[in-house]
Amino acid sequence: MLDVIFGKNDYLIQQKIDKILKDQLQNYGEAEVLRFDMLDREFTMDAVFEAAFTVSLFGDKKRIILTIREKEAKKASEEQLLELMGASSFEISVVLVFDKKPLAKTKLKKQIDKTANVHTISELTENETVNYVNQEVKRRGLSMNERAVNLFASRVGIDLLRMQQEFDKLEVLGRAITEVDVELLVARSLDDNIFALSDALVKKKMNETFTVYHDLLALKMDPLALIGMVAASLRRTFQVSALVEAHYQANDIARKLDISEKQAHFLVRYQAGNATTILSLLNRLGQIDQDVKLGKIDRFVAFELFMIEVMR
Repeated sequence: MLDVIFGKNDYLIQQKIDKILKDQLQNYGEAEVLRFDMLDREFTMDAVFEAAFTVSLFGDKKRIILTIREKEAKKASEEQLLELMGASSFEISVVLVFDKKPLAKTKLKKQIDKTANVHTISELTENETVNYVNQEVKRRGLSMNERAVNLFASRVGIDLLRMQQEFDKLEVLGRAITEVDVELLVARSLDDNIFALSDALVKKKMNETFTVYHDLLALKMDPLALIGMVAASLRRTFQVSALVEAHYQANDIARKLDISEKQAHFLVRYQAGNATTILSLLNRLGQIDQDVKLGKIDRFVAFELFMIEVMR
């Protein structure tokens, strides 16, 4: 038994895995479930193979779940993954989770298409996220007006695990949830804060720039880390602007830059500043990064001076 899941939404992926395991339990009985993730520091393919091929003293069936991360792909060769797929049988079921599909021409992708039950987990669109929030409000028996729902959806985005955690927090209020409650209790994600800071810098919005900056400091963000994150956000904005000028559509941009369609649509809709402005900011950030690392200036002072200079 071989199942392959493609997707990036951990919450929806876990729901799919739970369903696969439930179906296998009903159809084939109890089994030992062994989970491996390439993000784990101690991860090795040797441990996966040992788990899969070592005979259990109790004669139990085994269900191997392996999450393969694109950034950690070097931890497993194509031959090793093919060997693991070949181990799937009545006694050993294998579930492989990929955060990115292998290239169509590879042996791995061809073998997946030929032998696996394939499940594709699509990212939620903006409307689907709002619908999901409304469904959860109804399921929990909460009261939440439309403006609060929309703000909640924008703050949490497609991170459905975090969505559950934030609802657990709001549920404690024991009353109707307002937009003010969401504003105070549901923080913007780090990615949203970084984009908001980059956007405010490009648009020269001083109050917003320093408000977001202090929010990030409250989250214990180091200015040196912010330099890299803001630079990455600006580069992404520059790439999107260049692709829009080349007449790419949002869906094509998402595939080209390996981002979600929601992110692509948002960046296309709210792209700010021209290429010259963005490149100038990137150059200044690069110089600041170098000066801080050489000990020429304090990292807090350097980033705050940079923000002030940008507003001129």
